[in-house]
Amino acid sequence: MRISIVGANTAAKRILDEFVHLEGVQVAGIYDNDQEALAELATHYMGLDTFDQPGPMLTFKPDVILVVSHKAELLGEIRAVAQDIPIVEPAVMQLWFSSLDTQKATDESTLVSDHDLVTDAEAALSSATDQLRNLLAGLDQTADALSQLALNAAVETAKAGAHGRDFLPVTDALRNLSEHCNREVKSVAELLYSLQGHVTRLRDSLGK
Repeated sequence: MRISIVGANTAAKRILDEFVHLEGVQVAGIYDNDQEALAELATHYMGLDTFDQPGPMLTFKPDVILVVSHKAELLGEIRAVAQDIPIVEPAVMQLWFSSLDTQKATDESTLVSDHDLVTDAEAALSSATDQLRNLLAGLDQTADALSQLALNAAVETAKAGAHGRDFLPVTDALRNLSEHCNREVKSVAELLYSLQGHVTRLRDSLGK
């Protein structure tokens, strides 16, 4: 689609910025009777064709003409020569700009909301990590105490000889409990390591 623009102002710059990267859209010239404004646009947008008369611009055969100038004489001139080329007048263009502003504000609000969610998630993970770290320390102490108790029970059972046979089930139970506790300590340690990795990745994502 080829578009032509009437009016060399900030609105024209915005149109150029919005459309310049769109595939299939070509800017077929810009018209204004302000040659200084046209020269400024030509400086910023290399390859842009500028015209101080509407007729030459229409030789590019645009599919639509976007009028962003509020100069009555420019609108009158383009109406006189456009023939069957559709003209989008300033009031309609203003509505389009307003819709772009609304969409941009919505996108920025969503971005802030997502950032807040990530921040909250990081705080929750950090809190869970601290709680698991404290739990791990307690379990580690318990595992050590059970291991020592199981060892002491085994030694005392051996010393008692035949009289200590009745204590063998208790000794075995203490040893099994100690081994189970050690496995749980290992599992919690692995979970803690995993959570710390998630916290690190979240913090990195916030820094981008």
